[in-house]
Amino acid sequence: MELDRLATLKTINVLTMAILIAYVVFNAQWLLWAALLLTLGNAFESRITSALACYWMKFATVLGAFNSRLILTLTFYLILTPLAIVYRIFNRSLVDHFRANKRQSYFEDLNKNYTPADFEKTW
Repeated sequence: MELDRLATLKTINVLTMAILIAYVVFNAQWLLWAALLLTLGNAFESRITSALACYWMKFATVLGAFNSRLILTLTFYLILTPLAIVYRIFNRSLVDHFRANKRQSYFEDLNKNYTPADFEKTW
């Protein structure tokens, strides 16, 4: 993944801001020096900062794919599944028709003579 100059600047600026916020929270002196080095590397268009931005975006892509799957899985199993179970418990009359139908097939024969007009607007 090759980033253009503007994307590299934006990525390094965001990383610098994140490091500065971490410095404010943790008060670790090395975080301030890391932010300074990133800023200087960005100002002088260093190949190291370009590579760092490229690797960070690759990491963010992988992390985003993992997080989306994790969040969707947790949402399904922790929110939607219990909600469906509670709905079925309290609305038994609305879901009993699923179990009451004992047909072998849901296919229904239609004995109809079709005309060309039936095929004009199928949906």
